[in-house]
Amino acid sequence: MAAYTRLGWPHTTPDPAGAEPGGGDGTSASGCRVVTDCSGADFVRLPYAAGSDALVRLERVVGAVGIVPAMRVDRHRIVLVVRAGSAPELAGLPGVEVLSGPDTRVLLPPSPGIVWDTPPWNPDGTPRPLPGAGVLVHELRRSLSLYARGGRDA
Repeated sequence: MAAYTRLGWPHTTPDPAGAEPGGGDGTSASGCRVVTDCSGADFVRLPYAAGSDALVRLERVVGAVGIVPAMRVDRHRIVLVVRAGSAPELAGLPGVEVLSGPDTRVLLPPSPGIVWDTPPWNPDGTPRPLPGAGVLVHELRRSLSLYARGGRDA
C-alpha cells in the first residue's frame, strides 16, 4: 500500500460497501480490499477488448501521450487511470463509465479480481505522470466503434 501513499491517493482497507469497482466484486483469494476516492485520479471503466485495443493504438504515440495506467477487472472490463478532473469529457462515449471526484470511491489492486495491467508508478516506485483524458478520446471512439460493430472478437 506504500505505492498508493507515494501517489498521494488516500486509501483504506475497509468493507467496500459503496465502492465502485475499479473492478471486481469485492471478493478475492487474498481477501484484501483497497479503497480510494477519486480525488487523486479519475478512473475510466469500459469493455476490456475496446480498452485494450485503444491502449495498443495509444502506445504508438507514447511520446506524446505518456503511459496510461490500466487495471484489469475480470476478463470483461478495463479501467484506465487519468489525471484527476479530466475524465468527465469521456462520459458520453458508449460503454464508458467515468468515476471522478472525491465523493466517488473505487477498489484498487490487490482487491479481489483486480490487477494492474500497467501500474501508475515506475519500476523504481516513483509516480508516473497521469495523462489527461483528452488524449484518449480519438482512440477510444475508434476502438469502441470497432467493437460495437463486431469488427473484432468482443
